[in-house]
Amino acid sequence: MKKYDELLNETFSVCSGKSVLELASFDGHISKFIRKQKPASHYTVEPDTERAVYGPNTFIGTANDYYNTKVPTVDVVVCMGLLYHLHSPLHLLEQIINKSKPKVIIIESTHAVEAIIQEENFNTTGNAYSDKDISTPIAWNLNIENSNYGTVLSSVGYNTKQFVPHYDDIQLYDWALSKQNCWMGVYEKN
Repeated sequence: MKKYDELLNETFSVCSGKSVLELASFDGHISKFIRKQKPASHYTVEPDTERAVYGPNTFIGTANDYYNTKVPTVDVVVCMGLLYHLHSPLHLLEQIINKSKPKVIIIESTHAVEAIIQEENFNTTGNAYSDKDISTPIAWNLNIENSNYGTVLSSVGYNTKQFVPHYDDIQLYDWALSKQNCWMGVYEKN
């Protein structure tokens, strides 16, 4: 049985020698796997100041805040465990594609049979509805079916390079049991 660490090491091998942007770096767990690959540069974005692991290229704020500043073009964008918290995940993908212009996009999200909306606990540290200038937040997020991400990204020139539909057959950590409802995709620009 493959371990989660092995999957992450394999997946993030595309970061070797590349410039990488990691959105929602949270506690830095995924950052460790990216840094093992010795990227040319590694930028992180995290809205939660209490849980953020600060580095020399850390931006504190939401992905939307980040994309409203000067953004460097990067080779790889990592978006693990973020999209299902947003009420406009396709808007973030548009920002990634048009502003970061990556050759590779790595996404991990929850598995949904169809596009669903669900209530999101109000969190002023970083959910989509806490972006600046939003005075009337909408406390819902949108979870899009995993195959739809491939369809959306193929429409703008990205092919699926790797796809892990379920983590059910991967040995996870005790704290990551919820990952069994997740999938991961690696998408590469034509």
